[in-house]
This record gives sequence, structure tokens and C-alpha cells, in this order.
Amino acid sequence: EELNNYLYSYINSLPIKNKYKLKVANSIWYRDSKFFVPNRDFLQTNADYYGAQLYRSDFDSSTLNEINEWVERETDGMIPRILDHLDDDSLMVLVNTLAFQADWKKIYETDEIFDNVFTLEDGTEKNVKFMYGDQRKYFESDNCIGFIKNYVGDKYAFAAILPDEGISMSDFLDTLTGEKVSYMLANEKNGQVSTRIPKFKTEYNVHMKDALTKMGMPDAFSPECADFGLIR
Repeated sequence: EELNNYLYSYINSLPIKNKYKLKVANSIWYRDSKFFVPNRDFLQTNADYYGAQLYRSDFDSSTLNEINEWVERETDGMIPRILDHLDDDSLMVLVNTLAFQADWKKIYETDEIFDNVFTLEDGTEKNVKFMYGDQRKYFESDNCIGFIKNYVGDKYAFAAILPDEGISMSDFLDTLTGEKVSYMLANEKNGQVSTRIPKFKTEYNVHMKDALTKMGMPDAFSPECADFGLIR
């Protein structure tokens, strides 16, 4: 209950204006079946604290389309599709979306965008458009350096981290922890920093089972140990 109250206050304190917003949305989809009736307290808690929208459905192709349409709508079109299929034995789908959109405090002007060569980790070179600029905040650690570029309103900022030359991305990520990132950002330095970053799009997919197991909830994925008594 303490965590629910904290997250409720945090989500509702996120600053939102016309030119910047961080939007969190949640929904719960559950199969319309007499054999599976979700606990009312579970549904009500998610609705009260997390604004979760509740949907009872047949879990057929129309449900799949409805979930994807919901995600696209709640992310302002940034994520057009999240699921390709629903398993026949699925009883409930929990959906959490996080969408961020903002204008730079100092936008990149046309004369600050140039074509140049970007070298991938495997040595492959590609011609891309780079955005050049001067920043006044930077940070560094034992194996990386980075800079901070504010979005309009100074409520949010973009942090770019560059590993030292000779360090592979996978090796660098193995050393990166939440504490390390927090320390670097909390100990930013002032200075004149010339930067150039490529214009890019990125996509990221991950199976949450491994991540959640490592975070301390392996029982949830064990048929012998799982106990979802408070959900149904």
C-alpha cells in the first residue's frame, strides 16, 4: 500500500505542458470466462492507483487488434503494435505504456545538421546526418563520458553516454548500474562541450520473464510455486 501511494503521487506529479509530456497509461485485459473471475480488490487497486483501464474480452483476433489499437492511441502513435498473437491459454494481459515527447530547449537549426560518416561497432561505416551543437553540462566516469541536453522548460533532459574507445557496448553495459548512472548525473560539470550525434530511430524488445526473475520474483514463472490468489 505504501508503494501504491508513492507511485500514485509520483505519476500525478509528472510535469506536462504543450511542448513536453511524459505519459503513463495502464490497462488490464482479462478473458471473459466463468472459470476465471478476477478479484475485485485487485482490479479496483489498479484502477485507483494506476488509472488502469479494465477490459473483459473473448481473447480472440478482435481482442488482439483492440490491445494494439489501445497501445497506439496511448503512445500517440509512437508504438503502432505491441502483440502479434495471444496464446490460447492466456487469461490476462497487463499492459503498461510509457510515452515521452518534448521539444529541445535549443533546437538544432538547419545549418547545424550535416552529412558525415558514422562508424558502427563492427567497423561498418554509414553516411548519416549529424546534429552539431555546444552544450554546457557534461559528466564522466572511469570508462565513459557524456553530456546533458535540456528539453524546453528544463523539466526533462536527454543524457548521452559514450563509452571510451576500445570498450564494446556489451562490456560497457555490464558495468552500468542504476547507482552509477545516478551518480554521474548528480555530479554533472559545467563547461563548453562540442557535440555531434546522429539522427536515429531505435526499437527495443525484451522478454520480461528473465528480468523479473533476476529482480526477485522467480516463483511467478514456476507452475509449482506460483500463487496468484490475490488476483483471482
